[in-house]
Amino acid sequence: MFSPLSKKKNINNSPKGEPVSINTVLWPEGGVVDEELLRQSNYLEGVLHDWRLRSKFLRERSLDVSEVYVYVATTWPEWQRKALEALQSLYRQV
Repeated sequence: MFSPLSKKKNINNSPKGEPVSINTVLWPEGGVVDEELLRQSNYLEGVLHDWRLRSKFLRERSLDVSEVYVYVATTWPEWQRKALEALQSLYRQV
């Protein structure tokens, strides 16, 4: 079971500033999860992980890269969009 860790038995958490027992303090309520933001965060974490692996590989060969630029686009380039639409139509036919 998880619980807040504290050497004190009482904490000042009440609106009136009175001591409150740790045993009676409630955990914070969770809010709404933004699924799109979560997907974007996971994607960037993957990009960073990939970069760290590549960076390690380059350092082992005495090549050091000091800067990296990550570009984030909101839409596909026109040629990629057309290619993806063509592939999607072929996939639906199967």
